[in-house]
Amino acid sequence: MGHFTDKKEIRAGFLLQRKALSSEECRLKSGEIAKRFLASSEFNAAQTIHFYLAMAAEVQTDEMIREALRMKKRVVVPLVQPETKSLALSELIELHPSKLQPGPYGISEPRLEYRKKVDPKEVELWVVPGVAFDETGNRLGFGGGYYDRLLSSARGRKVGMAFEFQVLNQLPIEETDHPVDLIMTEKRTIYIQGDESAGETN
Repeated sequence: MGHFTDKKEIRAGFLLQRKALSSEECRLKSGEIAKRFLASSEFNAAQTIHFYLAMAAEVQTDEMIREALRMKKRVVVPLVQPETKSLALSELIELHPSKLQPGPYGISEPRLEYRKKVDPKEVELWVVPGVAFDETGNRLGFGGGYYDRLLSSARGRKVGMAFEFQVLNQLPIEETDHPVDLIMTEKRTIYIQGDESAGETN
């Protein structure tokens, strides 16, 4: 991808690359990532987990969510609030089309009657999407700053979900960016330096 310093350029380049991913490739790679995540100590130790509901060409989270619900974990998903450019949280009782509706930007969210507000401080593990990540845990989002605002007050560890091609050596960062603690791709888990299990990849 060359060395970009401009976030807009990087974002555009990665979104194009992501679009080029076939749905079959997306499914297979997401399956590998789900396997890795579900076997992780982070997943197994957490009782309240935030998942994003994936759009096309993102690391798919359905399999992870179904397993979490099956294990009686509490699954929390974001509600996009465009007027304040913020994310609120709702519990997800069941991953079923009849319980969901398209929210802003076409991202699925629970229908009004199935929402149950959750305080971000209750979330023990955050599964977050990104357009790109770097090996020091920096995350490049879609540019709205939604997750940065949410994660600024979050406790709990943060796992970035990415396809291997979305991980760079280094991203340009800003003060308001919130890094993740580990990144999972279809090929490896990257534990960020300074984390308790720093430097370990498998």
